[in-house]
Amino acid sequence: MLPVLLLSLTLLRPPGGASAAIQNPTPFDSTRHLIIQVGEAVADVKTGLELYRRAVFNSTASDITVTAFYLGRACRTLDLQARLAQRRVCRRCADAPLQRALEGYREAMPMLARMGTRCADRLERLSSGPDSSAARALKRNVRAISDLVIAGIVPYEQRLAVVRVRAGWARPQAGTPGQAPR
Repeated sequence: MLPVLLLSLTLLRPPGGASAAIQNPTPFDSTRHLIIQVGEAVADVKTGLELYRRAVFNSTASDITVTAFYLGRACRTLDLQARLAQRRVCRRCADAPLQRALEGYREAMPMLARMGTRCADRLERLSSGPDSSAARALKRNVRAISDLVIAGIVPYEQRLAVVRVRAGWARPQAGTPGQAPR
C-alpha cells in the first residue's frame, strides 16, 4: 500500500512546478525560484518524515524500509537544494529590508544542508541489512531522526517567514521574528 502512495505523491507534483521557465528573469526572479525549490525539498522531507513515522507505528518491515528510503532520498535532495540556494540567492537584488531577510535566509542554508546530509546518512546506515533487522533499527531511531529533521526545519521556516512577509508574499503573523509592530 505504501509504495503505491509514494508513487502517487511523486506524480502529484504539478507539471513545470518551480522549474517552469520565466520570461526575462531578473536576479530576484532567480532567487524566488531558488526559494521555491528549497521549499519543495523541505515539503518532500516533511512528507517523507510523516510517511516514515506512520510506517514505523503501523506497517510491515518492508514498508518501513521503503519509507525510510524515500525520506533519505528527500533529505539528500534537500541537502543539494540548500547548498545551491546558499551560493545563488542574490546579494543585491532587493530593497534593504528584504535584502536583510534574504541574508538571514541564506545563513540558514548550511544548517539545512547539514541536516539533510546527516538525515540521509543515518537512514542509509540504519537501512543496511535485511528488512527485518533494518526495520528494527529504524523503529528504535524514529524519535532521533524526527528530532534531527525538526531541529533543522524549524529555524529555516522562521527565516522563510520573514522573507515571505518582507517580499509581500504573506501577511505578518503575530510573533513573526524580525517584524516591527504596525
